[in-house]
Amino acid sequence: TDQNATIPLKIISVKRVPLLTGRSMVDVRAGDETGTISLKWFHVPRGMDQRFQPGKQIIATGTVKRYMGRVEMAHPEITWSTSSLVPDSPKSTSLLVPDSPKST
Repeated sequence: TDQNATIPLKIISVKRVPLLTGRSMVDVRAGDETGTISLKWFHVPRGMDQRFQPGKQIIATGTVKRYMGRVEMAHPEITWSTSSLVPDSPKSTSLLVPDSPKST
């Protein structure tokens, strides 16, 4: 089930992944205290990946999907944030994947 969400996140890591087409994909791992999500952009301009620095706060808006057991957002809109909170918006972190499995 796909859901639209606006999520305040902290960047964890950034990868530029070459595709078979000769182009690249940018994969940004980000998260909060509840877990992580993969933010992906295909067909990106050179240098886009350099805007994403680990530790920076962002707000990602887009459709959250589950792909191969992971939560991701393709081509999200990004707002560069100095705060970890989204004004006037509920925090949508229940969609993230926990960093480590919880034992039962």
